[in-house]
Amino acid sequence: MSQDWHYNSRAVEHRLSYWLRRKLTQPLNLTFPSNPLRYTTMEPDEGGFNNVRMSLEVILAATIVLGRTFVLPPATMYQQINKGVIPRPDNRGALGRLSCLEDFYDINDLRKIVPVITTAEFLELHRGQNPDGLVVPPHFTAKNVEGGQAHRSTPFRLWLRELVPPHGIVAEEFNPFRSVMFWRDRRAVARRNNTPSAAFRSRRAERDVPATALTATVLHFPMERQKRWRYFGNVATAWAFESKFMHLQLLRALRDGLHFHPDVVRIAARVVAWLGYGRFVALHVRRGDLTSQFPQARITAERLAANVRPHLIPGEHVYISTDEPDAAFFKGLTANNTVVRWNDVVRSNVVSGLPRANDVSINGLIEQMICAGGRLFIGTEYSTFTAYIHRLRGYTGAPDTGVFYVTRSYRDGLGEPIRQLSTAWNYDFLYQN
Repeated sequence: MSQDWHYNSRAVEHRLSYWLRRKLTQPLNLTFPSNPLRYTTMEPDEGGFNNVRMSLEVILAATIVLGRTFVLPPATMYQQINKGVIPRPDNRGALGRLSCLEDFYDINDLRKIVPVITTAEFLELHRGQNPDGLVVPPHFTAKNVEGGQAHRSTPFRLWLRELVPPHGIVAEEFNPFRSVMFWRDRRAVARRNNTPSAAFRSRRAERDVPATALTATVLHFPMERQKRWRYFGNVATAWAFESKFMHLQLLRALRDGLHFHPDVVRIAARVVAWLGYGRFVALHVRRGDLTSQFPQARITAERLAANVRPHLIPGEHVYISTDEPDAAFFKGLTANNTVVRWNDVVRSNVVSGLPRANDVSINGLIEQMICAGGRLFIGTEYSTFTAYIHRLRGYTGAPDTGVFYVTRSYRDGLGEPIRQLSTAWNYDFLYQN
């Protein structure tokens, strides 16, 4: 193996582990209140993993700002994640095809930014009389609240939805598509001359935090499309604060506390080192359901090759994350370059022997980290999968952090710079310590 660090899996893993290189300016409990006996509960989003991730970011942001304790949701079947997952040793669920957030994220680091307990711990805390007066029905156990699908109600979820003050409320106002939440309130933000711009507000309602969200024992974030209970918006524009410092403290906390599980990073680092960190071009080509929702994201094989070839250096590898089953679709990229897909990685035994290398529920996360390690990344417009790769590349300090899309031709070879906070992720969030 080359002595060049770009091909050393340990060195690459450290490079991809961006959260190890930063720390918060001050503890969060000096910036926001602390109410650890108040809890946040949630139902996972019904969509793909990146919708789940985005809603989780919004819910955790509310938990941090309000000083609550986050309750990890019980294991469930995620609609677009748990397809073909290897059954768990404890055989949870009829098919064992359940996942939990602990499978995807490093919960130990999450606990550094917010108090976290499991659903089992929450149930035990509220079995009998306790200071907050909330009593969980005795028929709910850690085992029987597991299961179900992320987009369907279960008895435990319905019980959480039906709680009333002072015991609980549903977090209807916190939908980032519909509202901008103000902390502490709009007058406080206005007094500090930090009122967000019209572009930031984007015609959404301006809301103060409801008093019941501060005092209720449980703040529950349900998931039901028909009632517009979804939260997968842009967390960077979900809150308006009295100061930029408070805003950045929140976003930095999410950046460094909510990151992929070490198993994901280790597997991705092995692949990136095999290709060479910064020595390959990465593509995300979405061909399935997204193009029916956004027809402008459709692209032919010929157009794809014409748009991508000018970016390639002869002889370098092209890693492609895609839902396109036909390898011939990418034939136009193979004249002077080698195309690599996840199946090629598996066949090469590059990741064999690593924990969870065969766990298909984390393949998407692994591929996002692989794409973060390329010299250049060219993604699919309107895709949240692509959008998070852009963010990861900013976090990790990738060689080129421009925004490129496979459907566009960049004759000057330059992508669009990462936009400012009014429309996406600002430079402070991505790059400042």
